[in-house]
Amino acid sequence: MDIIKQLHDLCIAENISISVAESCTSGLIASKITSISGSSAYFKGGIIAYQNEIKVKVLSVSKRLIDEKTEVSSEVVEQMALNVQDKFNSDFSVVTSGYA
Repeated sequence: MDIIKQLHDLCIAENISISVAESCTSGLIASKITSISGSSAYFKGGIIAYQNEIKVKVLSVSKRLIDEKTEVSSEVVEQMALNVQDKFNSDFSVVTSGYA
């Protein structure tokens, strides 16, 4: 059983909701999650924040933090995770960041 199917089954069984914030994966994770029928029961949505401007304006990540730590730092990724979870009112979030 692949990991996406395992995630699907867990979210359904435990009534867990998830959201995503993606940078370097450009929506690939959201696409994989929603490729399974019934994912709307737990997948709330996502944000593709490929540019730092979007991380700041849409995900409310501190520009100062990005400038000081870089956009791929654990501190920035943590802000992305917490803020997308808050924006979508989800139980958990999945976040990617990296250099393309």
